[in-house]
Amino acid sequence: MSDKKLDMILTALTEFRSDFDEYKKENREQLSRIEGAVIRLEENQPQDIMAILNQINKKLDDRDNELQVLNKRLFKTESEMERLTRQ
Repeated sequence: MSDKKLDMILTALTEFRSDFDEYKKENREQLSRIEGAVIRLEENQPQDIMAILNQINKKLDDRDNELQVLNKRLFKTESEMERLTRQ
């Protein structure tokens, strides 16, 4: 091979190496940003879950109160019906 061809190959390889190094650097930066975002999400996740569970608990308490009221009304109605049927 001629020296000119070898120089062209060497130049191409050098450019490829430079491009590849730049690509690796960009990927490392992106992965670092992604890792940071995942860590932030993981840190906030327990707080988000607790907030959701507190909302669910409040709604369940509200429903429980409503069911107790309905149960009392139903009991009174059934008692009255039983009293009337015995007469």
